[in-house]
Amino acid sequence: MRTTGNKTLSVPVLPEDIADESPIALYRRIRQQRGIKDEFVMVPGFAQPVPVLYEDEGKVDMGEAVIHTLTIEILFYGIIFHLRNLPGYTPFQNLDLHYLDAKPKAHLTPDIMIVPEERPSYKTLTSYRIGKEGPAPQVVLEVLSLWTYEDGDLTKKPISYAAIGVKEYILVDVTGKFLPKRLLLKRRQADGTWVDCQDADGGITSELGFRVVIEPDGQVRVRDGRTGKGYARPEEAQGEAEALQQAEMKIRELQAELERLRGPSSQGSKPSSKRRPKKS
Repeated sequence: MRTTGNKTLSVPVLPEDIADESPIALYRRIRQQRGIKDEFVMVPGFAQPVPVLYEDEGKVDMGEAVIHTLTIEILFYGIIFHLRNLPGYTPFQNLDLHYLDAKPKAHLTPDIMIVPEERPSYKTLTSYRIGKEGPAPQVVLEVLSLWTYEDGDLTKKPISYAAIGVKEYILVDVTGKFLPKRLLLKRRQADGTWVDCQDADGGITSELGFRVVIEPDGQVRVRDGRTGKGYARPEEAQGEAEALQQAEMKIRELQAELERLRGPSSQGSKPSSKRRPKKS
């Protein structure tokens, strides 16, 4: 047992053979063995101590669940479609975000972040450092999973994102396991605190004009907040592209058939300019 503040936490005794341990148990064990402890720094202009996070430190190499990855892809491509008509913003997916000047190696890795700027260099970035590469993200989206819940999506990260000036923090959990509401938008206030926002239908609406809703099939969809139009999911976009290709091919076939029926004499022919003689 160990005590933290007024809470008593139970720490399980881990077996010697780590082969049978769950990834989360192994992650915790590695942190204990390395003596990794929670660390905080003060950021000018922000009242709370800010967690120093190294998001992937101590983790075993194990991927996320399929539903987690699929949800991120749907959100990312929906946001890309939406931002085509809203220049001046760049979305990034799973890019390391270095956010503390006092701790240059500290980083977060948002599932999706939207930066209020466009630069040619963004196409080749391997990480993003606030100030050097551009401003802080305006919007951050995190899709909850066992890993990200352990990383502090609901506890540490809101403090860090508020400290660097993120305006909107969107949390998504289509399973409802970690976030019973399944969708939640936290909007930053002037004093650095968050206000939780959710639409009447359970969706959320960003100040950038897009909505995120959960469809009857249990998965998310990004919609235009003004028109309500839904943006295509990746698998739907592929289907629409194939249908367009087939339609274009059919048009070309019909054009070729029309030319054949007209015959060669119809090509380049002009109406006669000769006048008929007048009758006497």
